[in-house]
Amino acid sequence: MPAGPLALADICCGDGSFFAILDRLGYISPAMPVYAVDNDARRLNRVKARFPFITAPTAWAESVPAIPDHSIDFVISTMIMEHVTSETAYLDEIRRVMKPGGRAQITAVFKRPWAWYFRRRDGRTVLDRSHLREY
Repeated sequence: MPAGPLALADICCGDGSFFAILDRLGYISPAMPVYAVDNDARRLNRVKARFPFITAPTAWAESVPAIPDHSIDFVISTMIMEHVTSETAYLDEIRRVMKPGGRAQITAVFKRPWAWYFRRRDGRTVLDRSHLREY
């Protein structure tokens, strides 16, 4: 990762688990634009409560109009690609927001044929049926 602070976006950030370490290490600060993007406003409200300087638009990963073109140094998007309707639209949106020479950290679940995936919802562990594809 380049030296900070960076113009940074976490696309589909959930509860924003990366922001505490990014802040502590000086990769984000109020001096540069930082975006926490998710389709769940409740989760974004929790991020904003901890980091008031972060802009937190409610949006889907395939379209984040609140982020200007070519404005982001570093994009984080973890465990999302298996959920999006269009991989192409998702990756195009990441390309659109990144500055020339910008970087992205994108991860996806690598599913074993025998595996079951669970997640936490409303304090309970439930089967994750939201994957549209597996890798």
